[in-house]
Amino acid sequence: MTLLEQLNTWQEEIQELKDQCSDPLHGLVRGIEEEIVSCATAVSSARDMAAGGAPGLQIVPRAGQSERRIDLSVRGYLETNACGVIRRTNNASALLLNFPRHLLVGQPLLVFIQKEERKAFLTAFLELRHEPTAKRREYLVMIHPVSMEPQLAMLIAERVEDPDHNVLGIT
Repeated sequence: MTLLEQLNTWQEEIQELKDQCSDPLHGLVRGIEEEIVSCATAVSSARDMAAGGAPGLQIVPRAGQSERRIDLSVRGYLETNACGVIRRTNNASALLLNFPRHLLVGQPLLVFIQKEERKAFLTAFLELRHEPTAKRREYLVMIHPVSMEPQLAMLIAERVEDPDHNVLGIT
């Protein structure tokens, strides 16, 4: 399955989930769906540029000390924005999810959760985002790496806030 086909599959799965969700979850799922559409558009544009012989552009980010520690960790590390879209990750997560690391950024974490558990995961994610006393949660979930069998995983989630207690993301 090509990357574009995988993104289209996820888009269809998220649409199905959106149809099943209640109002509070509906907004979160809509944000996730928009991210997948944006990523699919970018992949399609890049493919078209490559097919047309346009010169490619490769951006290699400079890593700081904390980035290097995360990169070399044996444990999977993901940081998402407040909607659950992956902003930062490490090699261990890419191996665990069987998806290229440089393409994980911009993907909703939800697409790697087994379909049957997505609604419960979204509910728990929203609680972590909005409940003032919940700063850290642990979840046992079935993740579904790309083109692999589902696996049981322990997710430890911590809310990241600014000084005014606005949620910036989840690590």
